[in-house]
Amino acid sequence: PIWPCFYLATNLLFNVSVLTLLRTTSAVSVSLAMALAVPITAVAFASCDLPLLGPGQPLDRFFGLGLILILGGLCLYHGWLKGSQKKAKE
Repeated sequence: PIWPCFYLATNLLFNVSVLTLLRTTSAVSVSLAMALAVPITAVAFASCDLPLLGPGQPLDRFFGLGLILILGGLCLYHGWLKGSQKKAKE
């Protein structure tokens, strides 16, 4: 049973990485990362031919726009956060 073991390992790795992210950053960062996980999962299911599910549906152009918006927000937040931390240390 390779697929259940793969799922368990992936789920465990994901949960540990989320807890590590929460420990090192803020809850807003974790919220944005979780928002990013949804489109990444959709891309994975759309691009892979998974057993028992078959080929995925093609993605809409608005999907790419939403992904860019989420990534932009994540980058802006982290850039702003690091900039404000540098100012606080000075």
